[in-house]
Amino acid sequence: CLDCGGEGDCLFHCLSFAMDNGTNFQDIRNLLSETITNEKFQEIISIYRILDESGDFEETWDPHTITYNDFKQKIIDGGHEYWGDSFMLNLLRDILDVNIFILYSNDIKNIYYHYPLMNLYDHSKETIILLYENEMHFQVIGYFQDGIMKYKFKDKEIPYEIRRLVKLR
Repeated sequence: CLDCGGEGDCLFHCLSFAMDNGTNFQDIRNLLSETITNEKFQEIISIYRILDESGDFEETWDPHTITYNDFKQKIIDGGHEYWGDSFMLNLLRDILDVNIFILYSNDIKNIYYHYPLMNLYDHSKETIILLYENEMHFQVIGYFQDGIMKYKFKDKEIPYEIRRLVKLR
């Protein structure tokens, strides 16, 4: 596991590090913001409003009053203003043209599992594996191959233990 940075940008730091193509975390935030259409904003914000009404919305801004343009700017500004979540991970998977696996680890509650993102695995795409720790921090997972640390895997390169955990055939 490699800690790529924090301050509310850990997800984006991990993805930029794993992509290893000169894209930095801010580039990824900008790309994400650019792909949010008004229709997509309405879908996402309606879910955030439900979460807020049930007491499960953890951002500091109000999903009932935020505008489309303000939401897009929150994504760009990042930091602790917008961490990213499973909705954004699914969009990022498409933007970056990769599979993303999330391994969930909560040392406080002693809970560990594969966090389902509810999308189909595409054998033709490379895969990035992330560790989500204690409901607050992402790290990228990799391993050494031929003296080089790998963080993005072709289908056949995904470690057996991960394949078994996420039920890949």
